[in-house]
Amino acid sequence: MITCFIRYEIEPRKADAFAEYARNWGQAIPRCGADLIGYFGPHEGSATTAYGVYSIASLAAYEAYRARLKEDALGRENFDLARREVFVHDRPVPQLTYVEFELLRTLASHAGRVYTREQLLQALWGGSEYREPRTIDVHVRHLREKLERDPHEPEFILTVRGVGYRFRSR
Repeated sequence: MITCFIRYEIEPRKADAFAEYARNWGQAIPRCGADLIGYFGPHEGSATTAYGVYSIASLAAYEAYRARLKEDALGRENFDLARREVFVHDRPVPQLTYVEFELLRTLASHAGRVYTREQLLQALWGGSEYREPRTIDVHVRHLREKLERDPHEPEFILTVRGVGYRFRSR
């Protein structure tokens, strides 16, 4: 399984154009064969960071999906919109470590679901025999520092006090 995680830094004056872009992909992506987890736009207009997340079975399936997307009328329209409209800031996305990526994939694949630290340890390492549950806190902090606009006021990777973490649902 391949999970694609796309981060957008939105030009604030172009939020409406981005919303149209996300709606279009929300239709085209599943129609062309990928499992759309969601487009997560800036929350209540308070931020400029948005994400698109989708999964696909394999690299071969991804290549076939990309070919179908280029032939899809709405997909082509969206590629053209992206060329015409500059609604995304040009900011490089930092490289994620393997653990950060797997943590993000686990949380985003089930947006809204609350995971305990122990469940995340199980998902990432197959158990917590040799790791402290607070290890998860460190990896979440690093992930927030790389992905959130303001890591101290996260919009996507949320803490559920006394329980664990969840990825914001739509």
